[in-house]
Amino acid sequence: MLLYRLQVYPRSEGPPVMPPVSVFEIRLSFFSVVCLFCCTMLVSAAPAIAQSDEEPQPSVDLAEPLKVSAEGDDEQDEKKQDDLEAEVRLTALQPPAEQPVVTPRPPTRSSRIRLARVPSMFGDFFAPPAQFAFSRAGDGLKESVSGVLPLGGAFQRSKVSDNGKAVPTDRIFFMYNHYHNAVQGLGSSSGPPPPPISVDRYVVGFEKTFFNEDCSFEFRVPFATPADFSMPPPTDPAVFIPGDEIGNINLVFKSLVYQKDNLECAIGLGIDLPTSGDARATVDPLPLGPPGQFSFLVKNEAVYLQPFAAFLATPGQDTFVHGFVQFDVPTSGNLVTVGDPAKPSPVSLGSLNDSALFQVDLAFGRWLYKNPSAGSIRGIAGVVELHYITTIQDADTVSGFVPGGSELTLGNAFNRQDFLDLTAGLHVQLFENTALRVAGVAPLRRRPDRTFDGELMLQINHFFR
Repeated sequence: MLLYRLQVYPRSEGPPVMPPVSVFEIRLSFFSVVCLFCCTMLVSAAPAIAQSDEEPQPSVDLAEPLKVSAEGDDEQDEKKQDDLEAEVRLTALQPPAEQPVVTPRPPTRSSRIRLARVPSMFGDFFAPPAQFAFSRAGDGLKESVSGVLPLGGAFQRSKVSDNGKAVPTDRIFFMYNHYHNAVQGLGSSSGPPPPPISVDRYVVGFEKTFFNEDCSFEFRVPFATPADFSMPPPTDPAVFIPGDEIGNINLVFKSLVYQKDNLECAIGLGIDLPTSGDARATVDPLPLGPPGQFSFLVKNEAVYLQPFAAFLATPGQDTFVHGFVQFDVPTSGNLVTVGDPAKPSPVSLGSLNDSALFQVDLAFGRWLYKNPSAGSIRGIAGVVELHYITTIQDADTVSGFVPGGSELTLGNAFNRQDFLDLTAGLHVQLFENTALRVAGVAPLRRRPDRTFDGELMLQINHFFR
């Protein structure tokens, strides 16, 4: 800053005289002048300095590589962005990937073999045969005769659960059944009640698996011991009823629908084919002589369908449970005709339809002994079974007049019936692939809700796996 000395003098005094100046004051004034000059130069040079800062650097060699590098980075970023957009568009056009399907773990082969080795169900079945009755008048008296007509050798219907089980198996088998007091003999109202007749049945068959052992086909042929159901002379009237030796062939188709290591369930269809002969009876009323003789015939024509469901479970290492539920439905009736020696052709009385059946079977078993490395006997199992059968519709009847004035009636005189049987048996495993089985059956109800007084059975199964 500049320092000025200002001094005022009075007028009366003469011209002013400069006071003396010190050295310090001279130095201070010089310093002020220098500072003022520097500030003026800085203010004038400020625009030039700002303009020089805005101009590019004079060195071209250093700036040019940086510019090229920056342009290369921009190109790479644009290329990456294009690739990403192309990948997104390609992913959108592709079909969605299929989700893996989670399927239950199939049973191991060892578990399949173990279930296949579980004993089959024994069974109990004997179908109620058709009954007949006719009455005649003579000397003012009316007498009736009744009996059963063994259609198909008394084995026109089969049961899938007899020596059967839910697991499809490759095997051949043989069955023998003795039905004690199974068929009611002929009797007349004027005589004592006739004794019942026992029947023996033999069945041979095989079962073959297919579709990776998940399905099987079974074939059964029943045979009967020749039995005579006649009431010969001197009985009046004499009735001759020959028995057939071959029953109806039974086919069984079975398929697994559920499998686990300790449980298998199956469904299937059994079919009884009318391969046996017809049932024929000849009546010879002695007092009336030849004019009263006649015969009647029941043709074996019905096909029986047997849809069923079954399961086999092994809740423990040595225990097993087996069950069947089955329907037995005739698809048609059997034609009944009456033959008159005086007429060239028989007369039809109509078609006789058997009652449809519903059946439930349940078996419980336990291995009493098992030794796979033994010689001949490698296992023994005890089995207890309960079997229930009921008719699910009213019985059908066919009637008409025959020569000599007699009236003939065929059908089930008991209409609705319910059967309950108990089976107990032993299953013996012989060697690796053979089983010998013995059992007995006891009916738990009284007649007419029983078809036999007792049953003894023997079964042999030989397996091929």
